[in-house]
Amino acid sequence: MYKVGVALACRSPSEVLLIRDDSKRFLFDVSTIPHITIDFSDAPKAISCIRSAIEERLKEALLIDDARVKIAVQTLTSDELRILRLLSRLDARQSRDLTTEGLGMLSNPDQRGLDGLISKGCIRSVAENTKTEGIFYSLTSFGFALAEVAEMILKKVIPEEPESESSATGKDEDSA
Repeated sequence: MYKVGVALACRSPSEVLLIRDDSKRFLFDVSTIPHITIDFSDAPKAISCIRSAIEERLKEALLIDDARVKIAVQTLTSDELRILRLLSRLDARQSRDLTTEGLGMLSNPDQRGLDGLISKGCIRSVAENTKTEGIFYSLTSFGFALAEVAEMILKKVIPEEPESESSATGKDEDSA
């Protein structure tokens, strides 16, 4: 685990990959660090899995370091960032209809954010929602890279808001 700490201190998380040959629990939480489990009894399959995993990590690292990502982060509007955060919580295979309350329309800020992310190549439409007449959107690989970099930068600049006194004590203001 010491080597994992050193790797994370010297590299970005996208450049670190844990490879294991067992399914035992880690000694501490490293769930945010990409890891794969490989059966080394089948050498050709193990080599193929490791090769694929390393190639995938390198692609992601290149995307994150890509100048296009850095430029896009600097031009993100608050509307774009809100939608980017919302979609980045989804799995890469998932999509979401962004229409408000099933009305088949977007608020003006949401529409501006959506238009901006589409023009930057961060999101793509994947299906139409026939109930709301909305469209399901998902992030592109560039969008996921942009979301990751944006979160790293914003965490350094904007500290997390402290819990309000009412939420910290478990009481809400109406019942007090």
